[in-house]
Amino acid sequence: MSTIQSIERGHEFGKPTRTIRAYAKLLNWADGSIEQVLSGGNPSHEVHGAAALNVQASMDADLDDKRLPLRIVHELSDDGTLLDTAVLKIGDKGRAIVVVKGEPGVSAEELVEELRAWDRSRARLESGDDTDPPAAANGS
Repeated sequence: MSTIQSIERGHEFGKPTRTIRAYAKLLNWADGSIEQVLSGGNPSHEVHGAAALNVQASMDADLDDKRLPLRIVHELSDDGTLLDTAVLKIGDKGRAIVVVKGEPGVSAEELVEELRAWDRSRARLESGDDTDPPAAANGS
């Protein structure tokens, strides 16, 4: 039985497995973040290389600079978990900057599902497929 199935069936979650730790690394979660999430908190993210140079101060300055619409500033400022970012080419001379965040307070399992949903959406966006996905067989 998988870890997620065990949790869904009400079994108490033991210690994080190597697979969970490897996945947390893929998300750039800092050491101890899995335990933070399991305790109801949010993960901490590792920042590598040149990006480590005062990232928060730079973000705050950009947000305070009012170059972004208020709606975007609000969404970037909430306590949701950062899942991914992407820069997608639009036409020959445009680009879309995407920030994918989970809602504040969602579980680790829900974040994994949201990341999988983003992976599917990103694949469609990158392929240029602008059609709606087929309807589910059960009509939902």
